[in-house]
Amino acid sequence: MIAVENSMRLLLAVAIASAGCVSAAFAAPGDPVKPVVRPRPTPPVASPNIQAPTAQQGAARLVAPKIGGGVSTLVTAKQTSATNRVLVATNAPLGGAALSTFSLGFLNGDHKIREIAVLQSEGRASATFADQDSNDSFGFSARWYAAGYPLATVSAVGEGEFDIALPRPPDGYVPLLAGFSLTRQNRTDANVRAIGVRLTPDLKFVRVTLLDDQGLDVRDYEALAGAGFALSLAPVGGIESAVATGAAITGLAAAREFGKKGLRRFAATVQIAWAPHESIRRRGSASGSLPTKIDSGSLPAIGTCRSTAPGTNCPKTVSPWSSRPASNSPSCPQQLEERIKLRQELDPANCATDEKSALTGFLFHFQRDDHHLMRLASGIGSYSTVAVEFRDSNGDDPIQWLVDYAVVK
Repeated sequence: MIAVENSMRLLLAVAIASAGCVSAAFAAPGDPVKPVVRPRPTPPVASPNIQAPTAQQGAARLVAPKIGGGVSTLVTAKQTSATNRVLVATNAPLGGAALSTFSLGFLNGDHKIREIAVLQSEGRASATFADQDSNDSFGFSARWYAAGYPLATVSAVGEGEFDIALPRPPDGYVPLLAGFSLTRQNRTDANVRAIGVRLTPDLKFVRVTLLDDQGLDVRDYEALAGAGFALSLAPVGGIESAVATGAAITGLAAAREFGKKGLRRFAATVQIAWAPHESIRRRGSASGSLPTKIDSGSLPAIGTCRSTAPGTNCPKTVSPWSSRPASNSPSCPQQLEERIKLRQELDPANCATDEKSALTGFLFHFQRDDHHLMRLASGIGSYSTVAVEFRDSNGDDPIQWLVDYAVVK
């Protein structure tokens, strides 16, 4: 009987010990009491991918790796003849690219405008230059700088000129233009007084402009032009609604042609490339009243290009944006037009230290009244013979233009 009781005590002591606890009351007679020491739990090792929460966040979050923003590469597209809309293969992958230059031009004279577009579409370039019937041939070229930038798209419907809010950027990123589309109501077209796509100084909005003289208060417009189209001033039109990408034109077609202010309505789509802040070397702008003349601002630096002018033995430093002669030597006369022609003939591979410029905005307008359009181009940052083109077929109408840009790595 005593043996049975001792066995039961022993079994109970083992069971309790296995639970991490030993009591002297249940120990067998004569057995020493050995307390069980529990090992302390190993503290968790912080993952290098976990960032401590801020007071605003309230919880840890994964730190997203930065995408894009390395050294950018030049991507080009060109189509000598197309009708209405064209998809163009590029010389290199176009994904995640910032727009640098573009050129659109009708091949059969000037026309009223229904739609103008330069976009990225499924790794290719997309261009539209059309009036109401969409059957006129045009040429197209564009340049982008690609660095795997994240892209975003905003669309809205409004009249004349209006601001579209941009989505919140990834932390440490700033917007650059990647593409744009401005479309009037289907089966309509009109002259152009002003056209533009510009990021506001706070980088929170993009202002889009497509004006003709219909419904325009010329006095207000001239005051705006006299102020250099300052983005601090309110746009002359107004936004009706921000819409989902692809729905802008559908919404436009189902409503009236003119807005509440009497200005012609249009749908706008703007593609944004998000570039890391540290990839922006500097920002600049330029403006003028002639396609080959800058009245204020500065241009991206185009590398020093040297060649030999035809019929001379004199090497020339080519700079078509300067009014200074390339050489002071009487034996080497060099006028601006000759330098421009010479630059056009140069191989860009012979030019070093070019700054890579991405558009952050452009605005072109006719000073006196609206006109048909034959060519629209921004050639800043390329080997173009002109800074901009904004003209009808005769090319004799006074204009004003401005271009904003960022120099990227």
